Amino acid sequence: MSRISTCRRQTGTIIMWIYVLIAVLMTQCDAFTSITRITTPKRFVESPSIRRHMSIDDGDNNNDKKKSYSDELREQAARALLEAERLEAELTLEKIAKLEKLVTGGQKNEADQQKVLDQIQILAKTMDPKSEIAPTMNKEKSLETNRYKNWKTEGPLFDLKKQTLTESELEGATTYFTDLPKPMQMALAKACDFENDTVVSPLIIVMALYERREELTPQKLEQLYRRELKGPQNEKPAEGNEKAEDVVDVFAKLVLEKDPEQYRMENMVGSLLPRVIQQEGKIQPSEQDAQTLLTKALGKNTFQPSSKPISIPGGYIIRGINKMSNSTFLMETIDAAMNEEGDWMDKFQVCYVMDPTPEAMNDVEKIDGDPVLLITTNDLSPTTNGFLLYLITLASFFLTLVFGVATYGDNTIVMTRLSELTSSSDLTQSADFAWFNELVTPFFLALAVPQVVHELGHLFMAWKNKFAITPPTIFPLVSLPYFTFSNKLKSSPKNYQALYEFAIIGPALGMICSLLLFIAGLQLTIEMDAEALKYAPALPVGFLNLSSLGGTLVDTFLGGGDGILLGQDPTTAVKLHPFAIAGLTSLMIQALDVIPSGSNDGGRISQSLLGRSGHLVFGGLVYFGILLYVIFNPDNRDFFLAFLLFNGFAQKDMEVPCRDEVQELGVPQAAGALLIWSVAILTLVPLS
Repeated sequence: MSRISTCRRQTGTIIMWIYVLIAVLMTQCDAFTSITRITTPKRFVESPSIRRHMSIDDGDNNNDKKKSYSDELREQAARALLEAERLEAELTLEKIAKLEKLVTGGQKNEADQQKVLDQIQILAKTMDPKSEIAPTMNKEKSLETNRYKNWKTEGPLFDLKKQTLTESELEGATTYFTDLPKPMQMALAKACDFENDTVVSPLIIVMALYERREELTPQKLEQLYRRELKGPQNEKPAEGNEKAEDVVDVFAKLVLEKDPEQYRMENMVGSLLPRVIQQEGKIQPSEQDAQTLLTKALGKNTFQPSSKPISIPGGYIIRGINKMSNSTFLMETIDAAMNEEGDWMDKFQVCYVMDPTPEAMNDVEKIDGDPVLLITTNDLSPTTNGFLLYLITLASFFLTLVFGVATYGDNTIVMTRLSELTSSSDLTQSADFAWFNELVTPFFLALAVPQVVHELGHLFMAWKNKFAITPPTIFPLVSLPYFTFSNKLKSSPKNYQALYEFAIIGPALGMICSLLLFIAGLQLTIEMDAEALKYAPALPVGFLNLSSLGGTLVDTFLGGGDGILLGQDPTTAVKLHPFAIAGLTSLMIQALDVIPSGSNDGGRISQSLLGRSGHLVFGGLVYFGILLYVIFNPDNRDFFLAFLLFNGFAQKDMEVPCRDEVQELGVPQAAGALLIWSVAILTLVPLS
């Protein structure tokens, strides 16, 4: 195998020098002027290094035709030189990779390893004379290094023939990189998994950044750069460095096919608009579709455009001034005009929203900027795998069943009878669970009623306001019967009022129903006779103390309100009627659903009141507050930890755009939101 590799390297070297020899001969010899002309791509001609090889004159383009033949031959020579340079780089990288394997293999002593490292440095300098090795090497790291683990001559990272950066772009990016401050260079190198003491050419780092441009987020780059700004002992920042956020601009200039402003715009739009409008497989509006709206529906009497359609992720925006009395009339007029344009409205929709781009932050007097017209696809159906959601729902049903049975875990009589039945030799004939089914059925029925009312409220408001929703998916939770029922919007609500009504009606009805069942269950507990109490389910004192509202009601009804009942050992079981247990757990589930985060019901309420940017800030503060609570209160964190994990992945997106997001809600809606959030806080905050 090594003989084949040696032969390959020797052959490659011979071919490389043949390329060089031909290039020199073609450059120097005028006898080749009769050879058939070869057209060179414009991007190679524009490259500084190619222009040097070709000796291109930027002056008069109308030179003598005989001279143009000579110039074309020089172009061919330059291309041959470039191919030779690429082949040499490929072979050099292969040698470096093999030398690195010798170091990491641990089969050589320290002196031999240092010799290998010296050879690596020499090879690196052949690719980039500016490459330098750190004066002191960490011996342990030199034995366990992974600095060249991704260096492959056939992989996507260093396939020099397949990389999409042009020669001029690569040269310019490398020069730009070498002029950056040292901390910024190290931050960008670490973003590609290269360590501080690594011998890596700037050329290699630039190519690695280009390959990883999709996965490197602004947050990650800023975090790495802030670390590099600190001194060796993590004391004060190094002097003469730029602001941390500038590293994002540097990254955009180095490896992205867009300027930093475009990069920041895409990130801001991605945080304010849902991913569903950008998903592959959906019909996306084109510039021509946006121009159709501009010419057919907009004008000095409706919406006076101040710019041409501007492309954003998932659609286009048009800036301008609303010339009509209010946003409702504007949207009705636009819809009437576009309904006459064939199937345009069957594929796309127009929304009147606050500017989702960084342009909105230019005016300090307007927090959200000016409203714009947003053109997106009207297919807002989620693309999550239906079978996966079905499995999640089945798992939730199973855990709900487990929770219901577990409420009898502290009942000695019930558990003894169940043990006797399950230990029977023939379960199919001798076991009779009818008595146990009669015990648990009231719990499951009482648990289902509030959630059914919740979902019927959503369904009614969606029907009233004429937008579509998906069937609910039930998400599981171990410490409660289930976590939540999640609906997704398949089309846009008319305005924020419609979104608010849809969001608040479900949890409001669910909370009222749960609270009534809870109080009724406590009253039934008081009325239970001794025989019924023998078979009653129970909740531990520790669980009851998780809810200020629930614990206070239990103590008031069953303990006289003196606190003695809930002051017992947390593991002490308190027997309750099944309605009381179902009512309390359902109340906690409904309360979790109105915590403002992402696109859950609480997030929809927050977004309809505060707008997209306001909800983003408010939801972030709530999320951070819950995170602090989880860290400093490990004994009462089960529900909130599940909330953080679930909403951090499944419901982190904003809700789909409403057709009119400019019309604001009033004081009554704000009062309703404060009321339902207050009940949720009382339900979820533990008793001190």
